[in-house]
Amino acid sequence: MNSRAQFLLGILASALSGLMLLLAFPPYGIWWLAWFAFVPAIFAQYRLFPVKYSSLAPAIYLLVWLGPYLARLFGTGFGPFFTYLGVLIAVIGYLTYRERAFIERTRYRWLVLQGVAGWVGFEMVRATIIPVIATSAFIGYSQATQAWLIQPVSVLSIYGLNTVIMLVNYALALGAIAWWGPTRRLPTEPGPSTRIVRGWLVAAGVVAAAWIGSSLFMLSRAPQDPPTVRVAALRPNYPLPAHRDQAHSSQDRFDTFARQARAAAAQGAQVLVTSEMTFNFDPQVELPTSCA
Repeated sequence: MNSRAQFLLGILASALSGLMLLLAFPPYGIWWLAWFAFVPAIFAQYRLFPVKYSSLAPAIYLLVWLGPYLARLFGTGFGPFFTYLGVLIAVIGYLTYRERAFIERTRYRWLVLQGVAGWVGFEMVRATIIPVIATSAFIGYSQATQAWLIQPVSVLSIYGLNTVIMLVNYALALGAIAWWGPTRRLPTEPGPSTRIVRGWLVAAGVVAAAWIGSSLFMLSRAPQDPPTVRVAALRPNYPLPAHRDQAHSSQDRFDTFARQARAAAAQGAQVLVTSEMTFNFDPQVELPTSCA
């Protein structure tokens, strides 16, 4: 394969990763894609792109994934910065993903560990110090509909699930990099040892199996005849989240919620839930002037 075709293949592989990540999250919800969505981009970063342009791989998948994802999340209510935040993140990714030289010098011993720790560690940082974005696009959130899979989150938190997903992705990517054998790569491009590849693949398989097994066990131990609690899901049916809704004030939205809450309580509801962005304020801190 000539270098131009390989470069083009790297672009396509990276875009494929971004597309799979986008589809793994709502509103598409193809949750299982998250377990290998990063593999094409990681492979492109270390095997298809030249070292000089290796950071194109993360930049492309971040653009294809977070470009539309964050634009849909924030809309235009917060201004162009947040509307195009996914583009900015892709640019930052291009400038900062420069670890390939180190990974190759160390013969891929640190690829999986560095990749998993870097990804989950940054999720912890942004959840703590970047409140507007907070936990948006956490990779584990793509699994929210799979009760059989997410039970250990109650013990190990969402970061535990994120770690398992990224471990599987990086281990599979390491296997793909090793598969791209000496006849395909340049003599100056070192590959991972068979021992390292086998070790990480086994580790990822064991961890994933332990996670799934624990989840199934926890689910099987759930009470078979638990007490019934009446829950009401209140849907005001506004077409836009509160921070983007210019047609309805915070008071209007709260009044609608209050009417629905009273009606649900009259029917015996003990717990009320509503959409995360029903309000443009924190009900625990601030309420409109006329409260229920």
